[in-house]
Amino acid sequence: MKTVKKITQGCVLCLCLGFGYQEVGAQTKPNDNTQKPTTTPTTKPTTTNKPNTTNPTTKDAVAKKEDVKPLPDPIPTRKGDIWVYSGIDKLTFEEAKPFRPILRPKTVKISVPELDNNKKPIIDPKTKKPKFKQKDSTYIEEVKILAAVSQGGKWGYIDRSGKNIVPFKYYIANDFSNNYAIVGTGEEVKVGDEIDFETRYGIIDENGREVVPTKYDALGDPSEGMVAVIDQEKGRTGFIDMTGKLIVDFKYTSVQPFHEGLAAVELDGKWGFINKQGIEIIPRQFEGAHDFSDGLARVYKSQNQKWGFIDKAGKEVIQFRYQDPGDNSGVFQNGMAKVRINNLDGWIDRGGVIRIQSKYQASRAFSEKLAAVQSGGKWGFIDLTGKLVIPHKYSAVEDFHDGMAAFKETGTFWGFVDTNGRVVIPAKYSSIETGFVRGIALVAKGDKTFYIDKTGKEYIATDKPDNK
Repeated sequence: MKTVKKITQGCVLCLCLGFGYQEVGAQTKPNDNTQKPTTTPTTKPTTTNKPNTTNPTTKDAVAKKEDVKPLPDPIPTRKGDIWVYSGIDKLTFEEAKPFRPILRPKTVKISVPELDNNKKPIIDPKTKKPKFKQKDSTYIEEVKILAAVSQGGKWGYIDRSGKNIVPFKYYIANDFSNNYAIVGTGEEVKVGDEIDFETRYGIIDENGREVVPTKYDALGDPSEGMVAVIDQEKGRTGFIDMTGKLIVDFKYTSVQPFHEGLAAVELDGKWGFINKQGIEIIPRQFEGAHDFSDGLARVYKSQNQKWGFIDKAGKEVIQFRYQDPGDNSGVFQNGMAKVRINNLDGWIDRGGVIRIQSKYQASRAFSEKLAAVQSGGKWGFIDLTGKLVIPHKYSAVEDFHDGMAAFKETGTFWGFVDTNGRVVIPAKYSSIETGFVRGIALVAKGDKTFYIDKTGKEYIATDKPDNK
């Protein structure tokens, strides 16, 4: 009897995530006592505010931002066997995903006062008024908001008015991330007595143009104009640019995305760093490596079984004296990086000076200037100075996103608190599928999943737990 095997949306996500930190996790030695990191949304919510271009009058003049409240995104809701969006519920789809933004930097001219050596405004002798000069100011502009939807068994993308922007022609359609989306086409092929579904992946921009053709076995998310690709026959990974041109040949066992112009690569158990021409700038000599951030990268040496930090010349900047923190938060954020000493977590600055004492049983990376820390078996949150701002009272937490963090106080149910520790949504959900992104989160209650907004209003997603 012939059977048909079809690749679901979830499978391609697993393939894509494999190019990221997960690959390093297999090469390092995480501490068993450290809480494993929770997957969060890859697209960070960004509020688009255009600067006010009127003349500033203070010596520290910068582009001011208009207090514009963004329109709420339509929320996907399942009604029986069809999907609709709030506000555009006349349109129906077989499946539907949340809206995601396309962001672009935009530069405008603003007027700022001319200052003298004492930082005081220079007065025009004729007009008796402060002199002004033109200056560039860059802000992030929201170009489009798109959502992946399916009709007739194929996927495309719509905007917030419901207009079809990308035709329904793909079998796989991921959310937009870094202003691009991974898509897949496929066909049924006979493998012995079975019919397999062979998928090929590519990348589209916000206009639906295939910037990378759909011909690859698997793709990583675009990062700094480069994309990790895998050749399944060779079992090796390389990099292409955003035109699909092969830049780095298929020769590495594992890779990480490009950050600050360099990418960590691994072959024969040794990690090093390459530039965008594929040249190994830092030779493969480490047994573990993480991305560059703030000019430094955390790497692992097996001879002393410790982690340290190197600069872009491969020079040791912060000595190899730290344990593995057990997750991927050992990158520099806000001038600090998480480290682990004597099985306790703390934070250091770029000079290796301790800024937050190593005293926590476990911790998570800073998100929205707050970090979850565990003490006495309970979780709370500290700020960038190390001050405890939300008490240790939770049995489990997740990072802050969109001003909200999931918590589990006692028992098995999850809710959400704001940055002041105030319970906004009571603990009543069995699991959190995604935290808040652009005002909505995906949660589960028993055999049903819901999209919820920040008031706790529920929009049913599915009653099939294996099809989230």
